[in-house]
Amino acid sequence: MKSFVICDAKRKVMVSAPHAVTQIREGKEKYAEPETGKMAEILYERYDIPCIIKVNNHGDDANYDIESDYRDALESYINAHSVEVLLDLHQMSQERKMDLCIGTGKGRNIYGRTDILDVIQNTFVEILPGPVMTDEPFSACYPYTVSSSVSRKCKIPCFQLEFNSRIFQKNGTAEELCEAIDKVCRYVEENAD
Repeated sequence: MKSFVICDAKRKVMVSAPHAVTQIREGKEKYAEPETGKMAEILYERYDIPCIIKVNNHGDDANYDIESDYRDALESYINAHSVEVLLDLHQMSQERKMDLCIGTGKGRNIYGRTDILDVIQNTFVEILPGPVMTDEPFSACYPYTVSSSVSRKCKIPCFQLEFNSRIFQKNGTAEELCEAIDKVCRYVEENAD
């Protein structure tokens, strides 16, 4: 049984949901982030955005482990399909104060594309009631995060989008967030580097 699926589509922005199911980090099971998998599916089905989704726990963590079949497959897909930007979806504890943290690796993971960062920030500030932060508390600096690894190996801008789990308590939130992500994707496609 495969631990992830890749949904092929023609858009130039790809989404990743490496924690859609539980994962094992340093021998301990970590909670799943199921809304990220749901969002990736919606983005593929409604907006024709390619995605990779973790679907089975194989005792690993694609956003932490030094070796990762998930990241290897993602990087191969990106290179083979000329993907220009990766959005890596995550959920954080509802105890956090912010509604979204955008991890850029303190700028290293985005190859100077602060224009895309601005669009992400502005797009989500319009629809989320709470703060939208950059690199605090999740910067995606660790070398084996999906964003850091893909950015380094594929030489494309990667943004880790860490959504507060509490925002999904409202019905229709995933759909609204996907609509906002599509807006970001359209900006990227219209303003290719």
